[in-house]
Amino acid sequence: MTEPAPPWVRSVRDVGAPPDPSTYADAVVFDPAIHGEMIRSWARRRELPELRLDLLPPTGRIVPDLAVGFMYRTDTPIAFIESFVANPDADAAERDAAIDRVVHALFDDLRAAGCELIWGWTARDVIVARARKHGFRVSEQPYTFVARAL
Repeated sequence: MTEPAPPWVRSVRDVGAPPDPSTYADAVVFDPAIHGEMIRSWARRRELPELRLDLLPPTGRIVPDLAVGFMYRTDTPIAFIESFVANPDADAAERDAAIDRVVHALFDDLRAAGCELIWGWTARDVIVARARKHGFRVSEQPYTFVARAL
């Protein structure tokens, strides 16, 4: 018997019906050969750490010239939402809407792949607000992100 997920975890089945896919059809599959330098330049202009394309997962969507995002799949029905970057030179409202379209397209990709849960973490209030907007439950418990090179 599997244990239930913590109460702050929301299944992709719990978020309701997705919007009409035609409303986010411009969120195309990310192709590093086509879009790689574009998103690396966005990261540089935002003074983010260098964005290594070889570390990005294959589940990525991009609205060209506006925003990109990725989902890291695991060998379980859980995925992690991460590595969103938007064009700092684009209109703020257009960027915001593009990020929403990327999120919806990624949700479709993950549903099709059999994923059931999406997790993420952030220290930015604007990301927490967007997560809530997209049906994520938010844990107010503080966490420390840990990582190490192998």
